[in-house]
Amino acid sequence: MNRITMFLLAATLAAVRCGCDANYTRNDFPHDFAFGSGTSAYQGHKNVIIHIQVSGSKSLKILRMLGPLTYGDYPDGMKRKIGTRLPVFSEEESELVKGSCDFVGVIHYLAASVSDSQSKPFLPGDSKFFADMGVLLTYVGNFTAFEYEIAPWAMEGVLEYIKQSYGNPPVYILENGKPMKQDLQLQQEDTPRIEFLHAYMGAVLKAVRNGSDTRGYFVWSFMDLYELLSGYGYSFGIYSVNFSDPHRKRSPKLSAHWYSAFLKGNTTFLDSQDIMQLQSNLSSSATSL
Repeated sequence: MNRITMFLLAATLAAVRCGCDANYTRNDFPHDFAFGSGTSAYQGHKNVIIHIQVSGSKSLKILRMLGPLTYGDYPDGMKRKIGTRLPVFSEEESELVKGSCDFVGVIHYLAASVSDSQSKPFLPGDSKFFADMGVLLTYVGNFTAFEYEIAPWAMEGVLEYIKQSYGNPPVYILENGKPMKQDLQLQQEDTPRIEFLHAYMGAVLKAVRNGSDTRGYFVWSFMDLYELLSGYGYSFGIYSVNFSDPHRKRSPKLSAHWYSAFLKGNTTFLDSQDIMQLQSNLSSSATSL
């Protein structure tokens, strides 16, 4: 139980919209706060990766794995619902698993409302898994078309929930990003991606200021690649890859210039003048990997 690589956390939180300061800079974050961008899948040892797709609704129904890692046992409600199918910890096992993770990793892309459901699950996959959750998911935006709405309050709510419910463990945002249809010409000026990242990074900053022990944020992804759910149809990269080119030429998008400027301590303002400056940088840049 001290080697957990990934699980799905379906959570509901009070959907209270929280604004963030639009004029933050890199210097507003703690000096040792880690920023980066992801390029591949993660496998963890002595850590927990939470794939969070859901937050915000009426009641709390979570298929929880942080319970054992924090308190040494599953929540009582989970044990009542799943019954004998849920493994039972011995006293020794409980002590071994309790406190066995070094940090919590969060993979966050979109939000959904959650409501009680007594009907059969409508999501694909292991029907018992979704039936055990006992919820209906209503996604914010068009999930099937990869149109992720900007809902930073969901990210902030997740971090606040982890802080309050699990002893405020160290947290790293391992993946967060916006998909866009694969089109080399249109993708280069990916202003919607900049707006998405700007909003979510602001939500992380607000959570940190509110006491969350969040220590890092990683954009997904550094460059375009084959995505698990969409193949080459949609991409998350801040660098484009020309897959028709045998040399796979890579070029920075507008979001790469924006993220680079942010990491250097420049402002993250998104007014027309700043966008025009980024576009100028993009057009004059000959950078490639």
